[in-house]
Amino acid sequence: MSVTYQILFSAGEILFHILIVVSFVVSALILFKPALAARINERFNAVFSTEHALDKVDKYIDTTEALLKYRWLLGGVFLAGSVLTIKYLVADFDEKKFVALIINPAGLGARTIYEIVVAAARWFFTLFSGVGVVVCLTIMFWPASFRKISEKTDVLFSTVEFHKALDASNHSLDNWVLRHHVIVGSFLFMGSCYLVVIFLFVLRK
Repeated sequence: MSVTYQILFSAGEILFHILIVVSFVVSALILFKPALAARINERFNAVFSTEHALDKVDKYIDTTEALLKYRWLLGGVFLAGSVLTIKYLVADFDEKKFVALIINPAGLGARTIYEIVVAAARWFFTLFSGVGVVVCLTIMFWPASFRKISEKTDVLFSTVEFHKALDASNHSLDNWVLRHHVIVGSFLFMGSCYLVVIFLFVLRK
């Protein structure tokens, strides 16, 4: 284990050196070359932009209509699965036997804790399966209601509004850093110097 810890410590030391160099470069660019820092930041944002991923995510594939088109087949299969799951969890599953045969803890206290955790998970999955039954019945017998619920959840969990808010916050942060580049650059530069001092005169001892 001592060899493993030594390898991890050496890797951490190398990573620490790299981070210090990067922090020095970034702080110096912000402090002395804000225009260059802005151009580098634009290129970085272009490479790691979320727009390409967003285009792939938001290509409209109407899963709701496809689901409603085959609602009797899909709804019936998932309804049967949910009902069988509820039947097994409520009538057949025994958390004490499960803990004894699968986990087999050493002490009585550990056994009790595992039984509590397994019982909680059992009723969580039972509740989840109950929700599945309701959803399947809604898909099969009330497709219009399911379509309305699906549209509301699509709006609620849309990635478009999140992307707009994220871009606005990123642009605002970039502009703020460039407007206050002396303060931000000085603060980061002093922080980098502090890390060097700590590493050379404290951690090396």
